[in-house]
Amino acid sequence: MSSNGKGDKIMKKKIMCMLLISLLSLSLYGCSNDDEKTSDIRKRSEAVDEEDSTNIKIDEEPIRSESGSTTSEAIPDPEEVFSENSHVAILVYNEPHTYYQVTDYQDGEYENYVDACKDAGFTDIQYEGGTDGNDMFLAYDEKHEFYLEVGITPDTGIIGISCNLADDE
Repeated sequence: MSSNGKGDKIMKKKIMCMLLISLLSLSLYGCSNDDEKTSDIRKRSEAVDEEDSTNIKIDEEPIRSESGSTTSEAIPDPEEVFSENSHVAILVYNEPHTYYQVTDYQDGEYENYVDACKDAGFTDIQYEGGTDGNDMFLAYDEKHEFYLEVGITPDTGIIGISCNLADDE
């Protein structure tokens, strides 16, 4: 079998991203095993959500793609797709990378979000599938400006959503 250098790089990136999402998920899960800790974390998170948006850095222009979009603008807003009972946390926003984590989601919401991503133009699918409910959706948008990764890990109760400016490799 011959190996494709570009394909190997993409596969290595996919594996690294899956490992990163898994590590982040496990670290958050490990920190919130105690019901008291979980309750405290949610209270603090809700307080941050309710704060005025003046805490967000807006003095710097976000990094944009050639078409002028940011990574957060390229993907469907998780808060519009997931139910209001779901908790959406923004970990990185409007940089060359945007990352959300969703907890307390309902059955079928992962699939609904993936469908919304496809409708938003993420149709160059690199991988879609998984095992035992641990699913991944990896895709570029139609113009190859953005690369999206959506993963679900039911054991930790986390859906990770990551969008990056696509590499020009």
